[in-house]
Amino acid sequence: KIYEPTVDPSGNWSSDLSTDTPKGETAPITLTEGDKPVKITATDAAGNTSTPVDSTLKVDQTAPTVPTITPPLEFSNNRPISGTGEPGSKVELALDHDGDPSTPDKIYEPTVDPSGNWSSDLSTDTPKGETAPITLTEGDKPVKVKAIDAAGNESGTVD
Repeated sequence: KIYEPTVDPSGNWSSDLSTDTPKGETAPITLTEGDKPVKITATDAAGNTSTPVDSTLKVDQTAPTVPTITPPLEFSNNRPISGTGEPGSKVELALDHDGDPSTPDKIYEPTVDPSGNWSSDLSTDTPKGETAPITLTEGDKPVKVKAIDAAGNESGTVD
């Protein structure tokens, strides 16, 4: 299938294969999962075509598995919160640090290692958007986790 995106004035181009229609088709096509060989060329206004560049497009539309949290879920003596997930995915750990629904959760983003394990030490890890670790007060803190893979697919959430 041939896609013909336009190069912008800065020399950049992109094609959203989920919404762009290939040449000769009447609608976008559905790509199956897996590695797809691609050949990229550029054609100028005079019709001159560049030498093709071969590459591979990885199609990943499958959400990662829902991560787990390893019990006991207890923050004491610098014990990290940990669990398992799909290797290479990022875990988004949302911590309701103050019990106030009007304030946003603090988000931690550990990566699942090749063995399928992740952990976050809330005493030393810095939440997203913060410049330093936060101090937690005593008491129960609701926690939710979900996984996000390299393609941006998100798993369900577990509390």
